Amino acid sequence: MVPVNLYGHNTDTASLAVESREFERIMRGHAGSNFIMKLKVDDRDEVSVIIKEIQRHPIRDELLHIDLLSVALDEKIVTGVPIRLAGDALGVREGGGVMQSGVRELQVEVLPTELPEYIEVDVSELNIGQSLHAGDVELPETVVLAGNPDELIATILEPTKLVEPTVEEKIEGEEGEAVEGEEGEAVEGEGEES
Repeated sequence: MVPVNLYGHNTDTASLAVESREFERIMRGHAGSNFIMKLKVDDRDEVSVIIKEIQRHPIRDELLHIDLLSVALDEKIVTGVPIRLAGDALGVREGGGVMQSGVRELQVEVLPTELPEYIEVDVSELNIGQSLHAGDVELPETVVLAGNPDELIATILEPTKLVEPTVEEKIEGEEGEAVEGEEGEAVEGEGEES
């Protein structure tokens, strides 16, 4: 059994428990965790809920705790929706750049019935030195960005180049090291045995 906290719209906060296997089976039927479930607790009325948070064991990936948010289907909510990056960035594909990801979800305002399981973000046109921010993401008509529009989604970094020292730099470095070693040996009292 997994502990569950239930809270939200017109619902008394409740501590419950669900069968881990049954909950995992329900989750497998969806691409993400953003979907509406109907929950019936004892003699209470059935409520519509979404998963607000899931905690898992870091090694065994077992469910440890679940937070469920009761929602009114006709009232907008603010929640996080996972981001899926799609496409091969131009700067990676042709310029050898490295893509660095930013936030993994966007905070949006939406009716629970219009809540997307994820938001797909096309990065295929990003070139080296370019970035994509939350405010740049094209959202469905029914979804409004509720978070910071300046949050970084992805950026393409210039590849790191290894520069080999020239023959002259190698010789200067070796001479400098010899001088330093001579000075270190010239200090009296250090390293001498009594």
